[in-house]
Amino acid sequence: MQKSNRGIILVFLIILGVPLGFFLYGYFTSDTRMYQDWGFIVPSNFKKQYSVSETGGTGDRETYEIYALNGTDTQGDAPFLEKMSSQKSTEMQEQMIAILKILDVDTQKYPNFSHDYQWKVFNKSYRQTKLYIVFDTKLSLIYLVQDIWAS
Repeated sequence: MQKSNRGIILVFLIILGVPLGFFLYGYFTSDTRMYQDWGFIVPSNFKKQYSVSETGGTGDRETYEIYALNGTDTQGDAPFLEKMSSQKSTEMQEQMIAILKILDVDTQKYPNFSHDYQWKVFNKSYRQTKLYIVFDTKLSLIYLVQDIWAS
Protein backbone atom coordinates (compact mmCIF):
# COMPACT_ATOMS: atom_id res chain seq x y z
CA MET A 1 0.00 0.00 0.00
CA GLN A 2 2.83 2.43 0.75
CA LYS A 3 4.35 1.87 -2.68
CA SER A 4 1.12 2.96 -4.37
CA ASN A 5 0.96 6.11 -2.22
CA ARG A 6 4.52 7.00 -3.21
CA GLY A 7 3.65 6.40 -6.85
CA ILE A 8 0.59 8.65 -6.63
CA ILE A 9 2.60 11.38 -4.94
CA LEU A 10 5.36 11.08 -7.55
CA VAL A 11 2.88 11.32 -10.44
CA PHE A 12 1.19 14.30 -8.74
CA LEU A 13 4.54 16.10 -8.32
CA ILE A 14 5.44 15.48 -11.96
CA ILE A 15 2.05 16.74 -13.15
CA LEU A 16 2.47 19.94 -11.15
CA GLY A 17 6.23 20.32 -11.53
CA VAL A 18 6.54 20.25 -15.30
CA PRO A 19 4.11 23.14 -16.06
CA LEU A 20 5.46 25.11 -13.11
CA GLY A 21 9.00 24.62 -14.40
CA PHE A 22 8.04 25.87 -17.87
CA PHE A 23 6.29 28.89 -16.38
CA LEU A 24 9.24 29.83 -14.17
CA TYR A 25 11.70 29.37 -17.04
CA GLY A 26 9.62 31.61 -19.31
CA TYR A 27 9.14 34.21 -16.61
CA PHE A 28 12.80 34.56 -15.74
CA THR A 29 14.15 34.41 -19.31
CA SER A 30 11.54 36.64 -20.92
CA ASP A 31 12.68 39.80 -22.71
CA THR A 32 9.60 41.62 -21.47
CA ARG A 33 10.54 40.88 -17.86
CA MET A 34 13.79 42.73 -18.42
CA TYR A 35 11.96 45.89 -19.41
CA GLN A 36 9.18 45.52 -16.84
CA ASP A 37 11.86 46.39 -14.28
CA TRP A 38 12.06 49.77 -16.05
CA GLY A 39 8.28 50.22 -16.13
CA PHE A 40 7.46 49.32 -19.74
CA ILE A 41 6.97 46.43 -22.12
CA VAL A 42 8.06 46.35 -25.76
CA PRO A 43 4.85 45.72 -27.76
CA SER A 44 4.68 42.18 -29.13
CA ASN A 45 4.05 43.45 -32.68
CA PHE A 46 7.48 45.13 -32.76
CA LYS A 47 9.80 42.71 -34.53
CA LYS A 48 13.08 41.87 -32.79
CA GLN A 49 15.93 42.27 -35.31
CA TYR A 50 18.93 41.55 -33.10
CA SER A 51 19.75 40.62 -29.52
CA VAL A 52 22.93 40.00 -27.56
CA SER A 53 23.56 39.80 -23.83
CA GLU A 54 26.46 39.14 -21.52
CA THR A 55 26.41 38.50 -17.78
CA GLY A 56 29.50 38.86 -15.65
CA GLY A 57 30.50 36.74 -12.68
CA THR A 58 29.36 39.39 -10.20
CA GLY A 59 25.88 39.66 -11.71
CA ASP A 60 26.67 42.66 -13.90
CA ARG A 61 24.90 42.47 -17.24
CA GLU A 62 24.91 44.25 -20.59
CA THR A 63 22.15 43.74 -23.13
CA TYR A 64 21.60 45.13 -26.62
CA GLU A 65 18.43 44.68 -28.65
CA ILE A 66 17.10 46.16 -31.87
CA TYR A 67 13.39 46.25 -32.65
CA ALA A 68 11.71 47.27 -35.91
CA LEU A 69 8.31 48.91 -36.07
CA ASN A 70 6.00 47.19 -38.54
CA GLY A 71 4.55 49.20 -41.41
CA THR A 72 1.44 50.33 -39.52
CA ASP A 73 3.14 50.85 -36.15
CA THR A 74 3.95 54.31 -34.94
CA GLN A 75 6.01 55.78 -32.17
CA GLY A 76 2.72 56.34 -30.32
CA ASP A 77 2.23 52.55 -30.05
CA ALA A 78 5.05 52.46 -27.50
CA PRO A 79 4.54 54.83 -24.55
CA PHE A 80 8.17 54.38 -23.49
CA LEU A 81 9.13 56.35 -26.63
CA GLU A 82 7.37 59.48 -25.34
CA LYS A 83 9.23 62.54 -24.06
CA MET A 84 12.46 61.74 -25.85
CA SER A 85 15.12 64.27 -26.72
CA SER A 86 15.68 65.00 -30.39
CA GLN A 87 18.93 66.90 -29.81
CA LYS A 88 21.95 64.79 -30.68
CA SER A 89 24.17 63.84 -27.75
CA THR A 90 27.76 62.78 -28.34
CA GLU A 91 28.08 61.84 -24.65
CA MET A 92 25.16 59.40 -24.89
CA GLN A 93 26.50 58.01 -28.18
CA GLU A 94 29.93 57.38 -26.65
CA GLN A 95 28.42 55.67 -23.59
CA MET A 96 26.28 53.40 -25.79
CA ILE A 97 29.15 52.53 -28.10
CA ALA A 98 31.36 51.66 -25.11
CA ILE A 99 28.78 49.07 -24.03
CA LEU A 100 28.40 47.74 -27.60
CA LYS A 101 32.18 47.23 -27.72
CA ILE A 102 32.02 45.24 -24.45
CA LEU A 103 29.36 43.05 -26.09
CA ASP A 104 31.55 42.71 -29.20
CA VAL A 105 28.71 43.89 -31.46
CA ASP A 106 29.55 44.20 -35.16
CA THR A 107 29.65 47.90 -36.08
CA GLN A 108 27.05 47.17 -38.81
CA LYS A 109 24.56 46.62 -35.95
CA TYR A 110 25.30 49.99 -34.27
CA PRO A 111 22.71 52.75 -34.44
CA ASN A 112 23.38 55.15 -37.30
CA PHE A 113 23.85 58.37 -35.38
CA SER A 114 24.06 60.40 -38.61
CA HIS A 115 20.29 59.82 -39.02
CA ASP A 116 17.78 61.88 -37.12
CA TYR A 117 17.07 60.10 -33.89
CA GLN A 118 15.35 60.54 -30.56
CA TRP A 119 16.74 59.22 -27.32
CA LYS A 120 16.50 59.03 -23.57
CA VAL A 121 18.33 57.36 -20.72
CA PHE A 122 16.74 55.76 -17.67
CA ASN A 123 18.80 55.59 -14.47
CA LYS A 124 18.42 53.52 -11.35
CA SER A 125 19.35 56.04 -8.69
CA TYR A 126 20.69 53.54 -6.18
CA ARG A 127 23.38 52.18 -8.49
CA GLN A 128 25.05 52.84 -11.82
CA THR A 129 22.45 50.89 -13.79
CA LYS A 130 21.24 52.53 -17.01
CA LEU A 131 18.97 51.85 -19.95
CA TYR A 132 19.60 53.74 -23.20
CA ILE A 133 16.80 54.03 -25.74
CA VAL A 134 17.42 55.35 -29.24
CA PHE A 135 14.69 55.61 -31.85
CA ASP A 136 15.95 56.01 -35.44
CA THR A 137 13.14 58.02 -37.05
CA LYS A 138 14.36 57.32 -40.60
CA LEU A 139 14.59 53.52 -40.29
CA SER A 140 11.86 53.10 -37.62
CA LEU A 141 14.24 51.10 -35.45
CA ILE A 142 14.41 51.06 -31.67
CA TYR A 143 17.78 50.38 -30.04
CA LEU A 144 17.78 49.32 -26.37
CA VAL A 145 21.05 49.10 -24.43
CA GLN A 146 20.92 48.02 -20.82
CA ASP A 147 23.91 48.28 -18.49
CA ILE A 148 23.23 46.65 -15.10
CA TRP A 149 25.66 47.00 -12.21
CA ALA A 150 25.01 44.42 -9.53
CA SER A 151 27.38 45.83 -6.92
